[in-house]
Amino acid sequence: MSKKYTHAIVIGRFQPFHSAHQKLILHSLSLAEKVICLLGSARSASDVKNPFTPAMREEIVRACFPEDADRLIFRAVRDYPYNDHVWTAEVQNIVAEETAEIEDANVAVVGFFKDRSSYYLNLFPQWNFEEFYVADKKLLQINATKIRESFFSENDDWKQSVPAQVVTALDVF
Repeated sequence: MSKKYTHAIVIGRFQPFHSAHQKLILHSLSLAEKVICLLGSARSASDVKNPFTPAMREEIVRACFPEDADRLIFRAVRDYPYNDHVWTAEVQNIVAEETAEIEDANVAVVGFFKDRSSYYLNLFPQWNFEEFYVADKKLLQINATKIRESFFSENDDWKQSVPAQVVTALDVF
């Protein structure tokens, strides 16, 4: 079955990957042959805001999609505070590299306007935008900052907001 797009782009820190992220990638997989997951804050030093390396995040996300692992492409993107132009160029270069072999690549950015930090979704007018609509109000309540706070305070409340594979990975972490 042919998909609407050759490639969907999902941009996120996934610190940690949670159930709303999982639905976003599932939606992206329904739209495109391949999903390019751009892992943000890639060169940030590990701290409580960014505790997981890009490699760890890729491993965790892949574990959540065993049937579609071959359709997921992961690339790390560093932060360029106050310089959206450089960041946007890096994203565009990564996508160009990943789609270079495809003669008529049809690309979409898939995302959800959660708050002011989602402005980056508007930085790519050359690609279609597919808004991820969140009908489940519980998914809207999920907050990675609160998950990290709960995780680092050894409170198990976070476990209900993430896929089982994430619980396993973070228990090992």
